[in-house]
Amino acid sequence: MTSQEQSLSPSARSALQVAFAVFHEQGEWPSYQYLDHELDRAGEDAVAALAGIPVSLAHFDRVTPRLSAITLTVTGICAVDGSESEQALFMRLLEWCVRREREFSPASATGPAEPIEVDAAEFAEETSGPPLDEVDQRKALSFIRTEDFASSSGGPQPGPLVWTATLDPRLRRYRGIETIADYLAAKAEWRPRSVSAASAAAEPASVAAPTPRLGRGERVTIVKAAAQRLSRMIDTDRELTLGAFDVTAVYEGDETIYGFAVRALSGAEEQNLLELAAYLEESDSEAEAPTEPEPEASGPWEPDSFRLFLSHTHPFAGRMSELKAELAGLGISAFVAHADIAPSEAWEEVIESALRSCDALVAFLSEDFPASRWTDQEVGWVAGRRRPVVAIDHGSTPYGFIAKWQSVKSSRPDLVDALVGVLAGHEGSARRMAEVQVALLERAGSAAEGQARMELLERVGRVGWSEALLGRVGTAVADNPALAGAAIGEIPLPQIAADLIGKRRTQGR
Repeated sequence: MTSQEQSLSPSARSALQVAFAVFHEQGEWPSYQYLDHELDRAGEDAVAALAGIPVSLAHFDRVTPRLSAITLTVTGICAVDGSESEQALFMRLLEWCVRREREFSPASATGPAEPIEVDAAEFAEETSGPPLDEVDQRKALSFIRTEDFASSSGGPQPGPLVWTATLDPRLRRYRGIETIADYLAAKAEWRPRSVSAASAAAEPASVAAPTPRLGRGERVTIVKAAAQRLSRMIDTDRELTLGAFDVTAVYEGDETIYGFAVRALSGAEEQNLLELAAYLEESDSEAEAPTEPEPEASGPWEPDSFRLFLSHTHPFAGRMSELKAELAGLGISAFVAHADIAPSEAWEEVIESALRSCDALVAFLSEDFPASRWTDQEVGWVAGRRRPVVAIDHGSTPYGFIAKWQSVKSSRPDLVDALVGVLAGHEGSARRMAEVQVALLERAGSAAEGQARMELLERVGRVGWSEALLGRVGTAVADNPALAGAAIGEIPLPQIAADLIGKRRTQGR
């Protein structure tokens, strides 16, 4: 048993066991809601339980766990009772992947690099052991996604489970591994490479590094500076960064992001805190370098609107046109290629212009989406610009990089409302949504229009606000004569605006 396992609280152990029980039966990890319900029945608190689970044992959104599944790593699976069959399945997968990577030979000595791809059918055919059913294949896919020797490029589809994965040369470090204990020991020797130069130059793990001694004032200064930098990150980047430096905490919902970061860092081991602070400072220096300016939103977009690229296959062009029309009244200009490109225009140039300037992308995941020659390129382009990607599940479960982003079902009767909610709350699009809706509030020509804008503004997440935008909301409600007498329900618009401004200022925006 590792020191991390020994230090687990009883509630943290219970949380791991509850999550594993679902995985054992279904091959999928439970939602926070399910975990919270089961722990509550046992008289335990889910937030406190998750706060005590290190990132080496489980993956979940540590800022807003309520939005994520609770996924155990192989290390976490080994820490629970009754996981012998899962451990055996993992070793079967690992040994096969190691063999496939070792046996691979490029087709050309001078050609471009070739991916080493494997799939579920090959795993079943080329390994010995009990026959693999769909639950086993789901477990294998989970192992691929949580460990560091392969990346999934496909996922569960309707019907029999099919997955594909690309093997990584890092598999070579596991050659000769025969037991799960050997695997965990070899994995523990590897340290993340996204650390500061000082950390990278540290002595080998076998040599005890000298323990630093910070004065109290020095530690406070370092924690405050690091917390400021962390609070400017989007949630997923913040979770990744904290986890890489073994800093664990769970966001409690009623605190500012800065307050959460201070609390998380206050409990960090001194060496981890120093390495994290150095990394954040280095990252900040790189971010201050001149960057390419954001392209002008010309061409397919309506002026002063939120620019949304709709990626879809041809059979669903009509459905996308309907979605475009519904979004238009909300200040969202949606780009649909067949509807927005004039016959005389070079269509590739128009599409490229839209991809370069959109604020976010929605991927309509129909069954034929993965086979398209264009849709994955569109998703990759926008993701490479670090803009939000939202998936609409229409017969094709989110796969590859798309799987890590939020998705909604196409069958939802409130599909448009759900999309707007995601975009208004996402760290990468909330600010732009706020800017658009504030501008429309300022120009609102009727009380009804003002009410609609204010309802949308109330959904914008805290990261979408600046002091200037909050000030404009107050001024718009006070100075726009068309909003006189406007109300939502029985609450006057000025009161709603004041409540919104006060709430966001209290939260530190």
